[in-house]
Amino acid sequence: MVLTKDSSQAEVKTWLLSHGFSSLTIDSLSVLNGAQIFSLTKDELKMICDDEGSRVHSQLLVQKSMPSSATNGVSELDKIMERRRRELS
Repeated sequence: MVLTKDSSQAEVKTWLLSHGFSSLTIDSLSVLNGAQIFSLTKDELKMICDDEGSRVHSQLLVQKSMPSSATNGVSELDKIMERRRRELS
């Protein structure tokens, strides 16, 4: 799962779960949407998540560095598949 600034609170929670963060971290951060979680600094994440703050920050940096084509991969694939289906029918 890819997290973007457009991600919903539910998507943020799913992303946190998929990365194996503690229930404290998940409960604390899953009230935020993508734009809100990306706006947090490393120090803010450390205050909110204690020991996992640095790891959350690192994972968010990875997400930010992903090219936009990777974040839109599923929808692009869906578009291509739909176009192929129309061509075949």
